[in-house]
Amino acid sequence: MKNYLPVNFVYLVKKMGLSQDEFGSTFGLNRGNMGQYIREVSVPKLETLQRIAQHFEITLDELVNTDLSTKNKIVEKHLSVSEPSSNYDKDKYISQLEYTIEIQKQYIENLKSQLGAAS
Repeated sequence: MKNYLPVNFVYLVKKMGLSQDEFGSTFGLNRGNMGQYIREVSVPKLETLQRIAQHFEITLDELVNTDLSTKNKIVEKHLSVSEPSSNYDKDKYISQLEYTIEIQKQYIENLKSQLGAAS
């Protein structure tokens, strides 16, 4: 059975519009971890996979054994926000912006706790 983690990580990083390090930090990973996972040099801990799957509201099985780029609608609501078009639902746009702000707050809290643990 094929392991789709590297493919899925590349897809999620690209779709979220973040660097690999920024994406990794969102899930409590140190600098460079995502690159190692994408190059298949190492494999994330189960807890990391659980955090990522939970964030995107998918199962571990989907994260590991499914090419998420072919299941775009599974993760689309958790990805970066695009500008609204003329026929775009403004309430949905606002909701996505609020969600993005919440993710950024979690990212900041994660960085704070990492800094606190380092001192």
